[in-house]
Amino acid sequence: MRIPVGWVAALGGGIALLGTAIIVLADGPAAPPRPPSARLSAQEHSETVAALRRPVVAVVGDNDGTETTDFIVRYGILKRSDVADVVALGVTPEPIAMMPTIESRQPAGSFDRALSGIAERYGAGTAAFVALQLEYPAAR
Repeated sequence: MRIPVGWVAALGGGIALLGTAIIVLADGPAAPPRPPSARLSAQEHSETVAALRRPVVAVVGDNDGTETTDFIVRYGILKRSDVADVVALGVTPEPIAMMPTIESRQPAGSFDRALSGIAERYGAGTAAFVALQLEYPAAR
């Protein structure tokens, strides 16, 4: 007696479907119970929050001569990236002379005043500083 090919395919498909259902529906070992969540102490909570604060980066230029691309490119990239609060500072409150031949119109904040302002606003030791190459005009 010959069994039609369609019946063989249907029987094979049914066996495969039954095997898959058994595997999927079978109960595996129970997941281990989760330990109760520990409450954070106030100190640990404040330390965690402090670690997640937004960083502060100060780009400092010498008022007597700072390379234009060193200052502007670094400031622009850091500011545009929005990964930190970025401030531009001069060593003194006077305008920053950029080399070649650009001068900032508004004076940058004084370095000392800005440092104390950063410490007041963000807490002591929170700022990172970008060091720039300084250019000094030749003595005439």
